Amino acid sequence: MEHIKYQSNLPPSAEEAEVLKALLQQKTKERSVIDKKISQAQDDIASATQALDLLTRSSARLYSILKANQIASNTRSQSARLYTSSQELHATELSVALIKECESICLLTTDTATPLGEEVKSSLNTAFGRLEVLMASVEHALRQQRLIVNVKSSSIQLYSIDKLPVQTIIDKVLERFSVIKRVPDEVWYEILTVRISKASHSWPRSDTLISIPALPYTHVCRSWRRVINSSPSMWRAIHWSMNCTKEPNRNLIDLWISRSPEHERRIYERQSYFGQVPAGLSHMQFQLPIHEKLQYYLYQTRKELPAGQDRDYSSPINFPSLSLESSSSSSSSRVRSVQESVIHRFPLLESLHLQDIIPRNKICLPSTLTHLGIGFRVPHGTYRLSDLLTPTLESIQLTHFIDSGTPTLDEKIRLPKLRTMDITPLEYETIKKLNLPSLEKLIIRAPLNKAATFPTGWVESLFPHCANVANLELIWPSILQSDPVLSLDRLQVFFELRLHTPKLATVEFSSGRIDGNALADFLGTDQRGRLEHLVIDECIGVSRMDCERFVQYVGKLSVYRTVHKATIAEESE
Repeated sequence: MEHIKYQSNLPPSAEEAEVLKALLQQKTKERSVIDKKISQAQDDIASATQALDLLTRSSARLYSILKANQIASNTRSQSARLYTSSQELHATELSVALIKECESICLLTTDTATPLGEEVKSSLNTAFGRLEVLMASVEHALRQQRLIVNVKSSSIQLYSIDKLPVQTIIDKVLERFSVIKRVPDEVWYEILTVRISKASHSWPRSDTLISIPALPYTHVCRSWRRVINSSPSMWRAIHWSMNCTKEPNRNLIDLWISRSPEHERRIYERQSYFGQVPAGLSHMQFQLPIHEKLQYYLYQTRKELPAGQDRDYSSPINFPSLSLESSSSSSSSRVRSVQESVIHRFPLLESLHLQDIIPRNKICLPSTLTHLGIGFRVPHGTYRLSDLLTPTLESIQLTHFIDSGTPTLDEKIRLPKLRTMDITPLEYETIKKLNLPSLEKLIIRAPLNKAATFPTGWVESLFPHCANVANLELIWPSILQSDPVLSLDRLQVFFELRLHTPKLATVEFSSGRIDGNALADFLGTDQRGRLEHLVIDECIGVSRMDCERFVQYVGKLSVYRTVHKATIAEESE
């Protein structure tokens, strides 16, 4: 976003207005004094320029007369030559007597010219001697006027430099009294980012073949179009509703590819077709310059495979990221076959997220898989999670809806490369059976089921995995339901985990309510080292006074994306 001059939407308070008006009056007087100096210098330059013009003409005329005298001194036609030059005499500043004396020379004609006598020669020499003196005076006056012009021009430049900071202060004071009449682009950017992001994450309508969530907003007004067109992040998503009878507009595909960020593209597809991949998708794959970072979100609406087929034989899709969501939570074999066939079409998967899908049958996952996510928003049955926990996993997200559907592991499973784990308290039994020697980031969130109860000892089940944890994120409201017995204070969770996280550097609290005073008290007495970064986002219960205490105990504090204090390393940079 380009930097736009800030103007407040609110006028200054009465106290601020009084101070600002006094400052404005003072700076206006200072500017007036400077303006007078500039005006006087400009007048002096104008007068000097006018004098220079007059003196230059006089100098030229005097020079013409003296030059004519030199040329005609030994010729009989000197009277004719002097006559031509004598026309300049009346325009000079010579005395009347001297002009008449020079004109007497010009009265001689060529026919009557005779050798000059000594008396006449003496008079001429005297006259031209006076002209030479006058010529010297004119040259001196010319030098003086040129000096005046140069000095005054330099003075105006210095005055202008002195005026600049004064004018800047005046402009800023006047801005405080000017309520803007339009919304700044920065504000539109924040609003449109939220709105388009929400539209992007919703599944496309079944009757819409292809759409770009950001595109309709560019037709509202010039301000929106300017902001959206200059923000590639708003173009990252495209909605796709495939069928085998129609092809999407390829111009829209090309527009999306040209505007979307290269490493953040997302395809949201509602899949209701079967058989070969439509040519439109092939066109998109061919046009995309980089496939490695594209994320594929698939909403599966089919409930069975074509007759006589045991799997989907469509061409494979070499996209590395798949988020699969089903429109049916049925556990029928037909639905499961459809889901498994979709996954098998992605042989190079690096990231797989299953939403409301029970992987009841064993799925052969590729060896390239590094991220696995399984989430439920409705009641569900259990399944064999051990079939999905491959040694290549680097991050895992498990968010079940009810504890009875949470899978259990029959034996201990070691995940040597797992660095990030995102869970709810309902995964208590699963966590006890995991061995995570490389875990660095732990994310704990509340279950979507507000009626869920937390099993006893779930926090303690995390202790064996916390030795190398450097990042901790707690995402849930502090009170999940009305019964105070079952309510959970996440500050208490943090306090308990802090005893077992010697390498903890960053802590983030997202959403809900926290007790800022209690958190500040704990940080002030924490003997396990200073946190590098504390993040508080979308939380209530934290006051400005709490923030002033936080900055004393952490390297950097971020509250609603506002950094209150930077670390020493960042300050040195």
